[in-house]
Amino acid sequence: MDSQRHGSGSFNADCCGLCGLPVGRAEITFPVDGEVHRFCCPGCRSVFQILFTSPDGIPANFRQTQLYQTCVDAGLIPGNAKAQARGQAPKDPIPSSQSQTPQIEVHLAQELTLRIDGMWCSACAWLVAEVLRKCPGILEADVVFASDLAHLKYLPHHAQVEDIIADIERLGYRATLLSDSTDGAKDRKELHMRLGVSAILTAHVMMISFGLYGGFFEDLGATAVRYLSIPLALLATAVLAYGGFPIFMRATAGLRHGATTMDTLIAVGSLAAYVYSIIQMTRGSIHLYFDTATMLVTLVLLGKAIEARARDHMSRGLRELHQLATQKVRVVAGTRETWVNAEAIQPGDQFLVHAGERVPVDGCILAGKASLDEALLTGEARPVTRIAGQEVMAGSLLLHGSVHFRAIRVGPESTLGQMLALLQQALRQKIPAELLADRLIRWLVPGILGLAAVTAATLWARGISPDEAMLRAVTVLVITCPCALGIATPLARVAAIGAGRDQGIVIRDAGALERLSVIDWIAFDKTGTLTEGAFDLRQTISASVSKEELLRLVAAVEFHSDHFLARAIVLEAKEAGIEIQPSSRFDAVAGMGVQGEVTSVGQVQVGNRAHMQAQGLSLSADLAARAHRWEEQGATVVFCGWA
Repeated sequence: MDSQRHGSGSFNADCCGLCGLPVGRAEITFPVDGEVHRFCCPGCRSVFQILFTSPDGIPANFRQTQLYQTCVDAGLIPGNAKAQARGQAPKDPIPSSQSQTPQIEVHLAQELTLRIDGMWCSACAWLVAEVLRKCPGILEADVVFASDLAHLKYLPHHAQVEDIIADIERLGYRATLLSDSTDGAKDRKELHMRLGVSAILTAHVMMISFGLYGGFFEDLGATAVRYLSIPLALLATAVLAYGGFPIFMRATAGLRHGATTMDTLIAVGSLAAYVYSIIQMTRGSIHLYFDTATMLVTLVLLGKAIEARARDHMSRGLRELHQLATQKVRVVAGTRETWVNAEAIQPGDQFLVHAGERVPVDGCILAGKASLDEALLTGEARPVTRIAGQEVMAGSLLLHGSVHFRAIRVGPESTLGQMLALLQQALRQKIPAELLADRLIRWLVPGILGLAAVTAATLWARGISPDEAMLRAVTVLVITCPCALGIATPLARVAAIGAGRDQGIVIRDAGALERLSVIDWIAFDKTGTLTEGAFDLRQTISASVSKEELLRLVAAVEFHSDHFLARAIVLEAKEAGIEIQPSSRFDAVAGMGVQGEVTSVGQVQVGNRAHMQAQGLSLSADLAARAHRWEEQGATVVFCGWA
């Protein structure tokens, strides 16, 4: 290989293309424009790959870049040859934090999710993960290039979030806290904190109130009533001030805009019970309803927490689908491959997908064939085969090989984009019952407030004491809070859509959920959408050898196949304790079956009826009848034979 020049140095085939150290027997290479560059270690190759695939190209003096120096300091790549010539010992790799962490500290670890911008190849993700793993206090680091996310487990008393972000930014990337991990998590934590504090204090209010209720059966005395009333007032004040603060703020905001909501009714009801109890307490009365005020606030917070959990469950599903729809795409331009965001893809662009990756946008196969898992999109458990010229939906999982595609539909027009839009539309769309509930609440809240005022005025006009009239008005407010009407209906809709998504069902029209009660028949376009996707061997029939021998022969041939039926057969043989000796001269006939050479019997054929007939093998009348009965019951029958 001729010597090659990169930036500030010239290296031959015996030197690393990055650091210049001898490569020895290392077979670590990276092809660039038809030339193969050798490296002394995976770290050098990954850093070189990052520099080469950078949109700005390789810097003139890449050893002076901060990326290069940071990698040397972190021990990911060795020092240069000049340092060794001066007799300087190479830097020891920074030890793993987890290996030096006492087991007692592992239980103190916290999880952190960061969004990392600026990664343009998979080597970037590897580099960030390796640097983070070598940082003190970080136990685990998993960087996902396709979604630009880093999931960390760290010890907060050894590593600060600001320091972790700074370590990433020294590599030239921008790290930020994931919005869902900050704002959303903070709101949920605050809600749970208010609920927990309110529930504990309300429980104490209820217990003290039981003692006060004894005054209805025997005289407690003014001192005992006072000693019981003061703690009740203090606890109830804490619950309303802390737990009820967001409710009162929303109610006040609504009143400022001339609108009454559920929060308005809850705020008025709880404050009315609280103020009434304070007035009665100053008079030494035992008619205190602090428990009513605190319980009302606590139950509302409980409902909000349940609602938030259901919404968070649904939003996680939307985020997962959104990550699939906005994942990175490996674009092919000539002999060079670059990673770009899915939003940057235009119809007509060519991109490459490897086995185990999902197709990022709707595309057309340019050459060859692809075995795809479309269960996420169609519910069909069996893999499908697509050939050149056929379209493939975004979100399909490529099972084998590498396939070149041409983009045909991108962004919102792609299959994943349309699925995401359907889910978002279903969440925004209100079902008839919800629309009715909204209309009722719009008039019900001011109606209840008016009813309470009319109740108090009417009783007072009829000579009832003001205390009694006020008590009846508060009772009207408390018992008529229609929380279920305003909260349960939308909560049920969101929970149903989320449950459907978990089961692989995309609900396009939320109103269809209401009509399920009157449905008698459901028609499915294909039965594959009803299967679990897990195949198992139900029965084995042989006319000439034992079942164990037949299973051994078939598993020996199917051992080389990645077909879903082949995997089920091989698994059954292993569970039966059969020793599998893979066949030789294996060959697969597309759409027909497989064949292989087994030592004991020779050429063994496994496949469908057409494959058996093509190989000149016939079934006995009894076996053919049995196979026909199984097929009528929906089973898949695999035939085998040998000459």
